[in-house]
Amino acid sequence: MRKPIYTLLTVVCLAVAYTSQAQCPKILNCPAGSLLFCDLTDNDSAFWNVPPFTWSNTLENADLHEGSANLALHALDTCGNATVSYTIFLDLNNDALAETVVFSGAFPPPGQILANNAFNPGYTGGDTLVFDARPLADSLRYQFALESYTSGDTLHAYVRWTTAALPFYVTPRLPEGRHRIIWKIQQGNTIRTCDYTFRVKDCSPPTLFCQPALTRNFDSLGHTSVRLPDVLISVEDVITPDSQLALSIRRTGQGTGFPVDSLGNLVTEVQFACSDAGQQTVELWARDRAGNTSKCTTDIQVVNDPTICTSTLPRFCARSYWNDTTLLTGVDFRMVWLTAQNELDTALLPTVPGGCAPLAFFPPVSPFTVSAANDSNIINGVSTLDMVLISKHILNIEELNAPWKLLAADVNKSNSITTFDIVELRKVVLGIYTKFPKNTSWRYYIEDCNLPVDPLGMQACATHYNLPIQPFTQYPARMNFRGLKVGDVNGNAVLNNFGNTATDRGPESILTLPDITLKAGQSIAIPLRATDANRWSGLQAGFQFDPDNMTVQAVTSEKLTGFDENAWAQPQSGRLNISWFDAGLCTVLPGDNLFTLQIRARKDVLLREAIYLTNNTLQPEAYPENGSTTRLALQFRTQGEDARETLIFPAQPNPTTGSACIPVRLQESVPVIVEIFDATGKVVFQQKNTLQAGAQLLEIPAAAIAIAGVYGWRVQAGGVVQTGKLVRL
Repeated sequence: MRKPIYTLLTVVCLAVAYTSQAQCPKILNCPAGSLLFCDLTDNDSAFWNVPPFTWSNTLENADLHEGSANLALHALDTCGNATVSYTIFLDLNNDALAETVVFSGAFPPPGQILANNAFNPGYTGGDTLVFDARPLADSLRYQFALESYTSGDTLHAYVRWTTAALPFYVTPRLPEGRHRIIWKIQQGNTIRTCDYTFRVKDCSPPTLFCQPALTRNFDSLGHTSVRLPDVLISVEDVITPDSQLALSIRRTGQGTGFPVDSLGNLVTEVQFACSDAGQQTVELWARDRAGNTSKCTTDIQVVNDPTICTSTLPRFCARSYWNDTTLLTGVDFRMVWLTAQNELDTALLPTVPGGCAPLAFFPPVSPFTVSAANDSNIINGVSTLDMVLISKHILNIEELNAPWKLLAADVNKSNSITTFDIVELRKVVLGIYTKFPKNTSWRYYIEDCNLPVDPLGMQACATHYNLPIQPFTQYPARMNFRGLKVGDVNGNAVLNNFGNTATDRGPESILTLPDITLKAGQSIAIPLRATDANRWSGLQAGFQFDPDNMTVQAVTSEKLTGFDENAWAQPQSGRLNISWFDAGLCTVLPGDNLFTLQIRARKDVLLREAIYLTNNTLQPEAYPENGSTTRLALQFRTQGEDARETLIFPAQPNPTTGSACIPVRLQESVPVIVEIFDATGKVVFQQKNTLQAGAQLLEIPAAAIAIAGVYGWRVQAGGVVQTGKLVRL
């Protein structure tokens, strides 16, 4: 009987051993979804601050904030001798494509990683990036490492930092953004992997302090308000600079979450009327660039005054057609009546802070009318972009989609929209006009009337209120007007400050002039060149120069379609304004000569000291094909910096909703290969052609990038190779 028992025990032991080996190794903690590492600490600018490799969409700068990311793998290793490794994919520029890889099988030197190596075979090569820029010796700078040890039958592995001089492990502080890690554990021929994404995020809300209590009294019109600065004591954040914190205010109980108005704008003032007399509470909210919010409250004692609140005067106010909340200032509210001698007489109603005008007196006879007017600062909200949009409407490329836009486009008040309106508008942009010859700067209509779909050629809406003389209590408490800025068809006019529109106008594009010396008496043609690739439908710029040093005799362009003598003007001595547009698109490549300035020198002078780009009234800007605005800046470059060679430029438009193209300039005729990769590295499009020397556009069809996401591209032109990324929306 012993032999059968021995055989049975042997079989059982072998089965147990086989089962154990089949489970070797077994990962115990691979997450099913993405991990979030919340950071509550201050940013250290010595880490992850390496332009142009790093970029924070949160703060719009190259200094990524960092947070502790305890990346770990725990695995059951009953067989022993298992090895573990990791591969981290970092998205350092926050464009949803992890371009940088750190592999535990080949750690970079202290303080460094290799950027832009994710698409290289074996993750080799790349650009050296110093992620730890502390002023220390290399032996004291952090280096990526792998910590692993076995406890019982469990293998523990961690992503760590260490130093050469002090061999200890610390949890790494990885940059903000969405990243990925692949753990690999191997025992013999058995390999297990754990692949997941993780995010490092600022989770610390701003620190905010409010005034505990305030008192407010009604003005003579029965209203009062609390402004945001009245309530705020201090606000700060560990990551977001104070200037980038968003602050907004509202009454307690009138909403939840961060307060915004109906258009999504911040609220800077809370108003109270007679019905609000007594105890009120307002909430002040702060929001950092990561979306973290905090709030504090202030008690407001609104003092009741029976003598004011029983005799509140009716008021006239005005808003724009594209903004429901902001009152227009600078508006004249004019009362008009017919005298006994059958003549018109007028009087201006006095305005109060905020822009409204109370009906504080009556004319000597009844009835009377009240209208709104403003004929100042015609350049407010008007730019070459408006001419682009009006031109597209005329050519049926893209119609103006609101009645008020049609009225704004009728610059010459002819009840039609034609190229004559564009001619008048260009004279405004060029500074030739300071007043519209046949129109006013603003047009106003009573708010109770809805503009018809096509207001041109018909009575759009009443421009004034017809009122009898009656007790104040019988008038509406407020009679409103709606206003539109003539010539401004995209609604970007400043509403409550009729000075210059100093706003952030998007990315910047550099124009260059040669850094040369002008000689007295010399007449010279000077090229104004582009430095990057774009497709523009228009641009405008104003130049200031000293007429004692030089004169501008002419401006010409062979590059920009339709550019002629009407596209530039010198409205005053020492001032040159340029305004060009095209309903289509003009492809501009680096080094292209946009304009030629024919200049005559009066004195020996450096060109860089004789002329400069100015934003006084005319903002220097261009208009790409995606409808955005690009700021223009001017640089002076020495001769030879613009030497022609084979160049490959970034894909455009980027992001795109359809097709795209990659501009190239070829020094000679060479074979050109275009390749497009999806996020996994698979080639989804390839094209090979031999192209002639000169500027070319390499088309990427929409079908090749039909799925939304981030794609990589690679272009080889002869011996020149360039790669990049393209986002498909």
